[in-house]
Amino acid sequence: MKIKKFVFPLLLLFCLAGYGQTKDEIINNIRTDFQSINRDTTLKKILVEDEDFMEQATDGGGELTGYFKNKSLVKIVEWIGLSFGNRTREFYLKENKLFFVYEKFQFFLETDSGLNHEKFGSWCEARYYFNNEKLISKKITGKYKIADAPSAAELLTQKKDYLKLLNKKK
Repeated sequence: MKIKKFVFPLLLLFCLAGYGQTKDEIINNIRTDFQSINRDTTLKKILVEDEDFMEQATDGGGELTGYFKNKSLVKIVEWIGLSFGNRTREFYLKENKLFFVYEKFQFFLETDSGLNHEKFGSWCEARYYFNNEKLISKKITGKYKIADAPSAAELLTQKKDYLKLLNKKK
């Protein structure tokens, strides 16, 4: 009888552990989800000009684009032209929850006479993977030149602000 009392909870623990997803499985599901959004040609697109979403004007301006599937916002693309290069951030959402952010900085080519605004030199890419709006993985290629990579809290706040703005515009 004592063996049954010990074996049953242990067996239950092993069974429940088998149902949890590993971090790699979650990341693979995230990749599948954002690729599906990017392949969807039926998404409705809403564009917001820079003065409507940026606190300060930048040298190159900016655009914010929301992509809707039916009435749900599934993707937000922020493009900002800066004096030293261009930054693009793509936010991917499922049921209004952030699950992935892709960011790319393209820095203008540095020459002896200053920056060449016609050509890009170095670049930096970052991928942020979220599960239930908690950062589970961050992968950065290249190097940020001016500022550090954004924190998960910054990305979540930005998503919240953009979600509110784009839902008003639809």
